[in-house]
Amino acid sequence: MKGFEEFVRKFGAHGLGYFQMKEDGLKGPLTKFFSEEDIALIIERTELEVGDVVFFGAGEKKTVMGLHG
Repeated sequence: MKGFEEFVRKFGAHGLGYFQMKEDGLKGPLTKFFSEEDIALIIERTELEVGDVVFFGAGEKKTVMGLHG
């Protein structure tokens, strides 16, 4: 995951969060900030299956959304 984070920093992003679906549930460094209901909604709405990863950017809106120029 560090390689992905370094990659997005080249474009000006401040960070890259992620969740990874494992056999025992959704894992990632930020899951502690979400309620069980929130985690269930993330799994449902993104239709996560074991092995899937969801990335999300942190930083200025135009950078995170790829709106350059």
